[in-house]
Formats: sequence, structure tokens, C-alpha cells
Amino acid sequence: MAEEADPLAVLTVYIRDRWLPALQRLEIPMAQKADPLAVLTDKWTAATWANNGLPVDHHSLENGAIVANCARWPLLLDPSLQVWTPANNTVDPGP
Repeated sequence: MAEEADPLAVLTVYIRDRWLPALQRLEIPMAQKADPLAVLTDKWTAATWANNGLPVDHHSLENGAIVANCARWPLLLDPSLQVWTPANNTVDPGP
């Protein structure tokens, strides 16, 4: 059986090989193990998303954090459509 491709692999390689060394050259302070998910949300918000039907895997939580912190609808990598319904349930439709 073929292994599932990681859609973020190209970005990960780019960050590891180019972006991080550039930040180090500029002597910009940074943590060794930064977690953007911890910056964008907290465990109580993630629990609310889980109660609304969002799966609790890391990828789904990242998608939820992106949706919750964007001014417009972002492009999500969600081939199984697991984040669509919970995202629709939590976003204010506006006036």
C-alpha cells in the first residue's frame, strides 16, 4: 500500500532549509520547538471545537485555529472534509 503524501512536506523543507537559517543569521531570538497552535488557540477553545464535531487530531486543530484567526475564509488542506461542518457551526455569518 502506498504511503500517504504529506501536503506540508514542501513547506517544511523550505522552512528548515532556508527560512530558519536566515532567522539565525539575523540573530532573531526564537524557541527551539515553537508551536504555532499554542499561540493561536488554547486547550479550552480546542475542547469547544471538539464538542462541535471537529476531530481532535493535530491537523484538524491547526485548521480550526486558522479558521478562527482569519478575517476571510482560508484555503484548508482537508481531503476528508472533517473540518467543514464544525467550521461552519462556529463562524458568525455576519449581518
